[in-house]
Amino acid sequence: MNHPDFLLSGVKVRLIRLIATIRLKTDEGWTREYDTIVDTGNPISLIPFSIWNKARVRLLLPDKTKLYGIGTGEKTSVSGRLAEVIGVFQDQQKILLPLRIKAYVLEDDSAPLLIGFEDILTDGKLVSDYKSREAYLEM
Repeated sequence: MNHPDFLLSGVKVRLIRLIATIRLKTDEGWTREYDTIVDTGNPISLIPFSIWNKARVRLLLPDKTKLYGIGTGEKTSVSGRLAEVIGVFQDQQKILLPLRIKAYVLEDDSAPLLIGFEDILTDGKLVSDYKSREAYLEM
């Protein structure tokens, strides 16, 4: 990944990522814990192949969809199918109730595990207090 110009120029900018821990439902129980980026600009979650292939997945649409980020070129796109998975978020103190989550299950691992708004942030309350270095999700 190329560094943004501001980093090379010495301009200080806080690079903040909200990270959550999730497990996905499998036929035998639950996957191991995975750290995921809470992507407040993404409407639908993205799940890389190496994670979703262990989970119980219900396809919602049979056809692949090309997904684009900031760029719109073929080189920056990834492909996935819209599906539903069941996941639980957890921290050191508690595990939240299982949620049905719409997500694009990707053909490969070319994108990270991202949690989007639909079914998670639309049904819960995300608190992000950067000044006090505190963030949490209430469901």
